[in-house]
Amino acid sequence: MIKKIPEKLKMLIIPLAIILAVVLVAVIFLGPRLSGIITGQEEISSQKAKLAKLTAKAAFLESLQASELQTKTENSLAFLPAEKDLPRVLSVVRNLAGDNGLELQGVRVGAGDISTGSAAVKTNKNELESLELKVILVGSWDQLQGFLFQIEEASPLMRVAKADMSFLPPLVEATLLIDSFSLPLPITLGASETPLAAISPQEEEVYRQLVKVIPQNQESLPSITSPSGRENPFVF
Repeated sequence: MIKKIPEKLKMLIIPLAIILAVVLVAVIFLGPRLSGIITGQEEISSQKAKLAKLTAKAAFLESLQASELQTKTENSLAFLPAEKDLPRVLSVVRNLAGDNGLELQGVRVGAGDISTGSAAVKTNKNELESLELKVILVGSWDQLQGFLFQIEEASPLMRVAKADMSFLPPLVEATLLIDSFSLPLPITLGASETPLAAISPQEEEVYRQLVKVIPQNQESLPSITSPSGRENPFVF
């Protein structure tokens, strides 16, 4: 025989059942909405943080002088270009040889060095690319010394990697391997909220030093017509 539930117990069970039903309905229907609200608040906080960084970045950019920045960029690219510039390098070598009274007997470009795209893959994104020239000069020792001092202060950036001398008194025949350097521009600009790095005092000092050597007599070379066959057009 089933016992009848006391009235007092009924009065407790019914409200509890109603409360549990309300909670269950709230969990089922309101849970996803509450989760969406929390996610939305997190997204808003993230966007606010990005906006603060972009605002600081914009303020930094507005503080820069456009004309000064353009001048510094042009001068820096003149000293360390973004691409290999064979005509300009040849012009500088020829002019420096002439200024020092040397006879330029020959120039040969390293095989595969003309095109920036032909360079080997770099393991370091900041590694310089180089264009190698083999130059043959004839003149006095003093004239050759003058050329060697000036070539490493020339624009674009160059370095004498190797020098072989043959003495033909009173003249010297020098065979030089000269590297001309370039540094490709970044292929990406980075994240928009990434802070911009300010130019350090050391970098400013380097810039002041390189500006002193940028002006050079760098008249353009006459246009070079590629000959037929496999002859090297850069051998004089």
